[in-house]
Amino acid sequence: MEERKKKIIAGSLTLVVFVFFCGLYWQNHKEVTTAGNLSTQEYTVGVIDLKQAMQAHPRYNDLVKLRKERNTLAAAAAVKTDFNLVNPPPIVDSQAFDDSVKQQSSQQIEENKNKLRQTVLERRRTLNASVVTQREADLEAVREKYLNVIFNLQLQYDNLKANNEVKQQLAAAIEAERQKRNQELDAVNRQYDKNVQMSLQSFIEQKQKEQQAFEATLLQQKQQEAAANRQQAQNRDDQAMKDQTMPFSVDDIMQKNEALTDKDKEITVLEDLINKDIAGIAAKFAITNHLECVFANVEINIHALDITDDVIKEFQATKQIPKNE
Repeated sequence: MEERKKKIIAGSLTLVVFVFFCGLYWQNHKEVTTAGNLSTQEYTVGVIDLKQAMQAHPRYNDLVKLRKERNTLAAAAAVKTDFNLVNPPPIVDSQAFDDSVKQQSSQQIEENKNKLRQTVLERRRTLNASVVTQREADLEAVREKYLNVIFNLQLQYDNLKANNEVKQQLAAAIEAERQKRNQELDAVNRQYDKNVQMSLQSFIEQKQKEQQAFEATLLQQKQQEAAANRQQAQNRDDQAMKDQTMPFSVDDIMQKNEALTDKDKEITVLEDLINKDIAGIAAKFAITNHLECVFANVEINIHALDITDDVIKEFQATKQIPKNE
């Protein structure tokens, strides 16, 4: 019930915003609209279900694919960060090892590290899976917040033929709304990533302590076995520590994050393209049916012409993406 109230309030606010743009549309077309037309026109307002229209768009499957690729990239970037947290080993007494003892202990240490890495990885997957539904819901809420505004601004822009000052103002308003939307989407993703990392941090620290305890116990056992060859073991361990590197470099992590950012931009571009295509077709039907305004995803009860099926049939008939100027 609370969610429905929010949607009704949002729809009411959207209606107030578009009263202004409907006035602009009416002013632009009043010279070609006669009193007789108005008296016989059954509908002056149209509505469209953007979700259904988007799903009918020829590029909608591409959008779904991009979103799945984005989730894969996000998981890969997070795994790299976690491995860097657990991989650096505690400082050990290298004098405790000779050739054979060092080989045996190193193998046991590495095997235990691999188990801990897998445990941390599974923990992160569990945490991400636990919030994936709510994360997508929050992201969708941000998209919904700006969907009507951007769509109807685009519709008004398409309906204005002359490149006048009003059209320039509409273009600037569209770009401003898209930037605000993208900033809010980034903020949602950053907050969820931060929350997951905070939840995982104590688990990682516990596993690091377990790794250190394991190595300390192993060290104590091997010290007795390697007492006769301390110096030789020290030299070998010094070299081994120099050769030891982090499994993933800072550059690797930066590249993954950059790829994730690029994928987000790619998703945004395709979403905007689909919405623009829908707005173009909706504008055509609005003109054909002499509609003054078209509202998207309206929750309130208004007397309006639903053009959703017309837009969907247009996509199904053409089987191609409309060309935008």
